[in-house]
Amino acid sequence: MDAIASKRRSQPAPPWVIFDDLVDPDRQPRRPWLHLEDDEIAPVVLESERSSHVVWSSLWLKRPDARIAFDLTARTDGGTDLR
Repeated sequence: MDAIASKRRSQPAPPWVIFDDLVDPDRQPRRPWLHLEDDEIAPVVLESERSSHVVWSSLWLKRPDARIAFDLTARTDGGTDLR
């Protein structure tokens, strides 16, 4: 699959925390973070490898074939590089 875009961001939380939020975006109802637009749908986890990789189904109704891949890498300070 060809990548349309790629971004890398540092996150202060460790990889296992980021992973848990990605595989279950609604696990902490007091801290919602996945805000879908009117033309978006909740993703389904298609692939996952504990604390290192998650692939979602498409969020976009107009692009049902799209996939969103997350790669998580532990940083030496205990945080995560998320791509």
